[in-house]
Amino acid sequence: MYSYKFVEESRMQRDSDLTLSTTQAYSTLSSTWVTEATKGVIKTEALIISTLVLRDKHSSVISVQYREPIHVLTEIDRGATISLTSLQEFPELIPLVRKLIEEKPLDDIDRFNLNELANAVGWSIEDVSEELRNIWRDPLDRVDRYKNMFEKYYENAINLIKKDPQKAAEKLWGAMVALIKLHASLKRVFIAAWDHGKLYNYVTNNIERAHRDLFYNLLTSGEVLHRYFYEEDLDEETFNIFWSKTLQLLDEAKQIVYKLYARTFSRE
Repeated sequence: MYSYKFVEESRMQRDSDLTLSTTQAYSTLSSTWVTEATKGVIKTEALIISTLVLRDKHSSVISVQYREPIHVLTEIDRGATISLTSLQEFPELIPLVRKLIEEKPLDDIDRFNLNELANAVGWSIEDVSEELRNIWRDPLDRVDRYKNMFEKYYENAINLIKKDPQKAAEKLWGAMVALIKLHASLKRVFIAAWDHGKLYNYVTNNIERAHRDLFYNLLTSGEVLHRYFYEEDLDEETFNIFWSKTLQLLDEAKQIVYKLYARTFSRE
């Protein structure tokens, strides 16, 4: 049975025979795979999470903080092994997910990543944690969860619009993400919704052609509101235009997704 050990350390390296080769970052969180070799023999493959790399005038590596190689299996429930292959594009998140599943304390890097994900999807830390803790499950098992989240965030947005438009805008974005996740779960498809491009890709590959423009427009309009939450870059009139437009698009998209929901469970 695979057992996971977490290691994070800093080391001093001044060996002129050591080379450090890096690949392009895997995601917007800027993790990097590195391979350490001495005299051409690969010794360690690791994932740099916090990349503090100092070099001397000869470009030798002086210091690097890293984590051990990470795999895509973890152990839960008395020896049951689950797969985290859905996170292979985001290896920096696997230590976080493991800790959430195993109910272990999070470190500063984990908390930073968790906060970044919450910002990207417009959900609470608690909802993102619950999402990651169950990321290995069949998406179809998550249908009611996403439906309830959509309704919760939508209601929060409507209730906040008069007293705090910025927060309302972000809650509406969170509702949109939950609605698309609901559609995807009905199709038994996982979406890494914190990567906004994957939301658009999902629409292209999984939404019926007749409805794709609706969902593209919804995402585009919703992202304007999502940005407004952080930058407050719209005047009142412009905000109101995008708010009304997004609400209308969201209502139309909701009808499509809820019809799919009804059809899916009427066949059971």
